[in-house]
Amino acid sequence: MKRLIQLSTMMILVMVNASYAKTKLTVTILPFEGQTVHSEILDAARDVLTIYLGNHPVDVISNESKDRIITPAKADEIAKSVGAKHYIKGRITRLGKRAIVQVEKFAVGQKSAIFTDMMTAANPSDLETVMERLARALYTRTKAHGNSNIHTVTRREQSSLKRKRSHQNFGFGIGGLVIGIDGAEVLPTLGASWLFDNRTVLFTADARLGGMGTDFSFAEFSLGAYYPLDDDDVTPYVGGGLSLSAISTEDAEDNFNDDDQLSGSGLGLFAAIGMIIGRTSDVSIRPEVSYLAGTYSLDNSIVHGMRFNMVLGF
Repeated sequence: MKRLIQLSTMMILVMVNASYAKTKLTVTILPFEGQTVHSEILDAARDVLTIYLGNHPVDVISNESKDRIITPAKADEIAKSVGAKHYIKGRITRLGKRAIVQVEKFAVGQKSAIFTDMMTAANPSDLETVMERLARALYTRTKAHGNSNIHTVTRREQSSLKRKRSHQNFGFGIGGLVIGIDGAEVLPTLGASWLFDNRTVLFTADARLGGMGTDFSFAEFSLGAYYPLDDDDVTPYVGGGLSLSAISTEDAEDNFNDDDQLSGSGLGLFAAIGMIIGRTSDVSIRPEVSYLAGTYSLDNSIVHGMRFNMVLGF
């Protein structure tokens, strides 16, 4: 029985390895082309692309070619000689102080590229960021323009959001509070929000007014801290914070009972989950859902409920 289990395990491992080897992309990168660009920069671009492409499930096979200009037939020959099914051609075109970096991926035997992309580098220090983004684009076959994160923003894309630099914005929000007092009441809210993003933790300060068109009036000021779950341009986050709020209601049913508590105020705690859309841009959208639990009561009921908010930051 033990021997049978060992044999079964070995067969499973062989099948998994065979499947992985079958699906893994094999590629070789040809020397980069480029006029008015120093050969050392062209070679560095090729090397950096090799490094970052190797971070993905891609088998990057080196070749000995030194020629800058290579015909399709010669490219097929080079790829076949090293056992690669695909090859990548790159070109750097200098425009003043800037440079356009273009990459093309070909399948051996095909004259048309199966994927092409390009990015602009504002200076040589941008080359690493550009190559990282293009490597991801070549693997996922999605344009590099949409795969930025807070650590891979080029200088030209957004000078005010440099790599790992803190950022802040101010915005206005619209939302609501589903408050659990004697049932459930939905209070529309309007507010202002300030966000500070140090690229590790998000801090917010929010002020809201609500209850328009209802029998309730609501005001709140809150401070929050959140942990971003990703570094991408679209970043989900989780967190919570402290709230100072006040709420009142008009009791039209019993105007002679002085014991009714028609207003209340105090501190509260909240937990939230949300998302920043456009974290590397000047303008962002921040949808958020949270649960607020107050430490005070209104009409003998603890103030609590779900909050939802949409903030436009700039």
